[in-house]
Amino acid sequence: RRGSFGKPAPGIECRVDDSELLIRGRHVMQRYHRRSREECFDADGWFRTGDQVRTDADGFYYFLGRRDTMIKTAGANVSPAAEERAIGKVTGVTAHVIGVPDPDRGQVVAAVLVGADIDTDALRELLRSELSAYKIPRRFTTVAPGAVPLLSSGKVDLRRVADLFAAVPNA
Repeated sequence: RRGSFGKPAPGIECRVDDSELLIRGRHVMQRYHRRSREECFDADGWFRTGDQVRTDADGFYYFLGRRDTMIKTAGANVSPAAEERAIGKVTGVTAHVIGVPDPDRGQVVAAVLVGADIDTDALRELLRSELSAYKIPRRFTTVAPGAVPLLSSGKVDLRRVADLFAAVPNA
């Protein structure tokens, strides 16, 4: 199915607990290096992957993001990937969405827009048709396409992206 990563391989059991994928089976690793099996698996043998997923009625799995990148704002979970897609859909602009600390809400949703000078109030209005109100970014900043902080692997360095917001208070 388009957008899914398929169904479990034979011999692998999967279940979803609070949107997180858990797996077990004879083909699953036994432990991490220098960590005991008990540190990696629960008492029933389930391994928490850290992947946030959803399933459809036919048993196909769809990746939503990593649990450690989820934004927790005022008690609600926000998946950065969904917000990035919504911003791209309404603007055609690449965005990197993160949670930044907030004393009242725990975190607020913040977006770095790549190479675009966009009216953020107009963008928020466009996003109302795509996202729930709590998922719409409260803070924005922009960077030039070559200025997106990257790791040596080529992935976006989310810690340095967060520093962009620390450098520009209330951006």
